[in-house]
Amino acid sequence: MWLFNAEIVEVPREMDQAWRVVSGPQSTPCSKGKGGMGDIDPHDKLAVDGKAVRLSEPIFHYVYRSIGDQVATINSFSDIYAKGHGPASNLFVLAGAVHIFAKFLECYLWKFGFLDGLPGFIIAVNSAWYVFLKHAKAWELRIKERE
Repeated sequence: MWLFNAEIVEVPREMDQAWRVVSGPQSTPCSKGKGGMGDIDPHDKLAVDGKAVRLSEPIFHYVYRSIGDQVATINSFSDIYAKGHGPASNLFVLAGAVHIFAKFLECYLWKFGFLDGLPGFIIAVNSAWYVFLKHAKAWELRIKERE
């Protein structure tokens, strides 16, 4: 029996990215068949069919244990993205260069990563590196197709 009269519970979360804590909502399904994953892998989103309830106390979500763990996740997610996107042109990689710069600025300036000092800088660089890898790996698929 569920404690809530809802199809989903939205729980505030505190994410520890090995060096800093990031806050935001996290949704958890309660009723079987009332929600499912949507959007594009690896960044799926939960789609809910019904009422949601928001809890007041946070859960703690430990995202990365170390920089190495973050790099391993970046490598895995960029593989998933490239396979989902399929082979890409040279232009896709070049357009990605603008996206790389924008991602760094988003993480370091827009999300106030600079307030975290070196950890914020590392997270911004790794986020930009992820963008580069997913573009490069999609291009690499095109090269492999030619062989």
